[in-house]
Amino acid sequence: MFVLNGGKQIATKKADSKGNFSIPISAYKPGTKLTVYVINTNKIESDPVTITVATLATPKVSAVKQNAKALSGTAEAGTTAYVKYNSKVVASAKVSSKGKFTIKIKGYKKGVKLYVYVKNAYGYSSASKVVTVSK
Repeated sequence: MFVLNGGKQIATKKADSKGNFSIPISAYKPGTKLTVYVINTNKIESDPVTITVATLATPKVSAVKQNAKALSGTAEAGTTAYVKYNSKVVASAKVSSKGKFTIKIKGYKKGVKLYVYVKNAYGYSSASKVVTVSK
């Protein structure tokens, strides 16, 4: 099994006796296209398969009422969720192994827009979920 990035080989590994394999690779920016192919014991090369490094999903956030002291939601496990207000990060919390998070916030007035996003251990961020504080 071979993995290429832009024509350059980045990883190789043999499958086990049952044909199973796992190839550790470095982190790549979401959207990066990698090519995977195999060469069998008869030295016959498979057709290449292109895979795209997944982007982080935008977090799902519950409604936030004015003066609420926390907001909660779900996102990819192991990431960190952030809240931005006026272009500044104002709070954050780790997303649990079950994909849930609760972030302590100061109470905001009705109509305020909060931007919630997640970032993984490699520094890649999701798109923001815009939450408008309700009454």
